[in-house]
Amino acid sequence: MENISLFNIYLEKQRKFIALVKEIQYTFNSKEYKKHGYSFKQYIKMKWNISQAQTYRYLICAKVIDQLKEFQIKPAYESLCKSLYNVTKNPSQMKLLWSVILQKTNNRPDCINSTHVNQYWKEICMDKKYSNICQTKEEEHAKFIIEKSIKRLSIYKKNEKSKQIKKKTEIGVSTTKKNSKTITVPPPPSSSSSIPIESSNIPSSMINKPVIYSNDHTKYISTTTTLSSPIYHCNNSIPNNSIPNNSIP
Repeated sequence: MENISLFNIYLEKQRKFIALVKEIQYTFNSKEYKKHGYSFKQYIKMKWNISQAQTYRYLICAKVIDQLKEFQIKPAYESLCKSLYNVTKNPSQMKLLWSVILQKTNNRPDCINSTHVNQYWKEICMDKKYSNICQTKEEEHAKFIIEKSIKRLSIYKKNEKSKQIKKKTEIGVSTTKKNSKTITVPPPPSSSSSIPIESSNIPSSMINKPVIYSNDHTKYISTTTTLSSPIYHCNNSIPNNSIPNNSIP
């Protein structure tokens, strides 16, 4: 008689709990709060006086209830739903674990707690007949480590590639700056000391003045004193016999 009373009490508690989490789930999915001009946080505070963090925990509970909808007895409080959600990875595992828990407790939901969830899940994972449904924690951990290592390697390669591109860009900019340095060409001799020969009409006063050749092969007539080297007449060419004999060893 007492067991029946406890069972009925649990079912009533279960009904209220499910009604609450399902209503919150509906509000979240339908965006009903926007129709009233509120944000989700404002609406849940006004209607249920709960925090946003608590609301998200209730949404997890609603998800667990959806996966166990075929069972008459369902989790009736948050911590139990959270344990089931954290241990299992898919609806098949969730259903298997909950059915085993009910079987082990003789369908007495008032006796079920979070400790049972972890304990029975370990037993299921050790049983080979369930190997196709669940994985052990060691396998899950190994998978997590591998995925984490792959992610880190990918990030490392991406960073190294960015560094190489940046380095090449900096080298290219440096080379461009180096090659674009301005080269100053010295001006031709000053007109105060020499006069370029632009025609054969040379004033008589310039005849017998020394001829100077610039780097660009322009002829100039020096206006300074006569050089000690041989004097050439300005006829736009240098006579072959004007080269001193002693200039060639």
